[in-house]
Amino acid sequence: MYTSPLTVGLDGNLWFTVTENHRSSPTASLPPTGFAIERVNVAAFPIPQPLSPTVRSLLRTGVHTQPTRLVLTFDAAMTPSSAQNTRNYIIVLSGPRGRVRPHTRPVTIRRASYDAASNTVTLTPRPRLPIHGYYRVIVRGSLTGTNGALLDGSGHGQPGTDYSALLHKSGLVTPSAAKLRSVAPRAVH
Repeated sequence: MYTSPLTVGLDGNLWFTVTENHRSSPTASLPPTGFAIERVNVAAFPIPQPLSPTVRSLLRTGVHTQPTRLVLTFDAAMTPSSAQNTRNYIIVLSGPRGRVRPHTRPVTIRRASYDAASNTVTLTPRPRLPIHGYYRVIVRGSLTGTNGALLDGSGHGQPGTDYSALLHKSGLVTPSAAKLRSVAPRAVH
């Protein structure tokens, strides 16, 4: 903490500056001679830190000849430039327990599209991902929310940590039966 020297202004008021060091309440001492007050305590409240965004869900769409898309939903608005940067995401083939073999090359991510209305990022990998494969999906902790806070990938209040999830066909989203009925071709009688 730094306290500037106390000075009496032309208006007769006592002027001083206090800089907080975040360890204790700032305190300014008055010169002991000629003053009835020897100490001034200034109440200081920490500035609340912005809440870090987290990943709510990861879903996969696309089977067979359909393009694979991975949809990440966040609990807060993300910075579009950060969310659409493909370098903030890694997809790598893994085993059923999520282990990645050494020297395994990541899958190329062709595009990352951000939808601000739903706080979702849709990842489009360059090759389609086989439905029976296991994939480790990593979202880097350098991803930022619109409030400037880094991603809390761990979900435990630790900004700047990576989100990591194992993706398999259990995370596949298929069209609902209602949608299938509405687009199904009619039989010719």
